Amino acid sequence: MNAPNGVKKHGIESVGFEEYEWHVIYRNIIDFRSGEKSTFPCVDLFTGQIDHVTTDFKGIDILIIEGLYSMKIEDANLKVFIEMTYHETMEEQRRSGKEEMDEFRMQVLEREHQVVQSLKPLADFYLDFDTASEIFHY
Repeated sequence: MNAPNGVKKHGIESVGFEEYEWHVIYRNIIDFRSGEKSTFPCVDLFTGQIDHVTTDFKGIDILIIEGLYSMKIEDANLKVFIEMTYHETMEEQRRSGKEEMDEFRMQVLEREHQVVQSLKPLADFYLDFDTASEIFHY
């Protein structure tokens, strides 16, 4: 994944599918299906540092891949789209203090939302949490 500085350097247009190292993701899926050990990146939410985690998929029956662009994984058995606006994401990040919310970050969230919405037709199942009225529906 690109670091935030990479996005600033290359512009808001660089936000999208290309941020992911798809060859690593597909390698992890292959390792899962064959019950092998696999190493993958994991972002430390406190430091922003990208760590690497190794796991052994032997005996693991289900692999859940979540993330902004996970709908792009072509051979997934089930694709679930969770409806959330970038405004809701922004509010959640403000509450958690996870990221500084400045004008550039707002542009990134808006761009991510546009890209994610383009993936919605790829979903097999949709979830929409209506938090305003405390109602869950699908």
